Amino acid sequence: MSGRQDRIENFFSAPNNINMLQSNFCDEILPPLLNIASSSRPSYRLLEAIIQIPSSSHLPDHPCCRFVIAVLNQWATVWFELLRQAMGELVSAVLDVIESEMDDTDEDRNMAESIGSQCVVLLTNWWMKSHRSQAADDLLQDRALILQVMQLGGLVGKPCPKEWSHVDNNRKKRGIMVDSDESE
Repeated sequence: MSGRQDRIENFFSAPNNINMLQSNFCDEILPPLLNIASSSRPSYRLLEAIIQIPSSSHLPDHPCCRFVIAVLNQWATVWFELLRQAMGELVSAVLDVIESEMDDTDEDRNMAESIGSQCVVLLTNWWMKSHRSQAADDLLQDRALILQVMQLGGLVGKPCPKEWSHVDNNRKKRGIMVDSDESE
């Protein structure tokens, strides 16, 4: 299965596999799963599936969370631009569902909120666990992405680290032009 994008996406996207990994994830399966996941390019579908593996009850040191952080590190090293693109697509799609007022069922909205919450928590943990690694920092330099992640965090009640707000505060302020009293 290693290196086969479609099979890897299908494996990690299967609800039964997600449920099994959430309940039975242990350190012993981390290396082979990491090998499988990191042999595939990051995509919207694969990122969405992998982010769902840790449940909201898992602490940051749980093997599920460590697995996702390890996958993010691998992808950021090998396929940074694809990871940035997939993350942007995922965050944008989740925001669209959460913010839409029609066309989505409560189930869709609940799923989007769950994925959004996990996304913000895992990105925060990745940034913190990677000791503010260059890869995580580089991803956070994408102003449009970080603003969307911060917006998502606000909508799902998961605050982002205060250090991330520098992206929003780096806008140049315009000087105020005072009318001159001098006449021509």
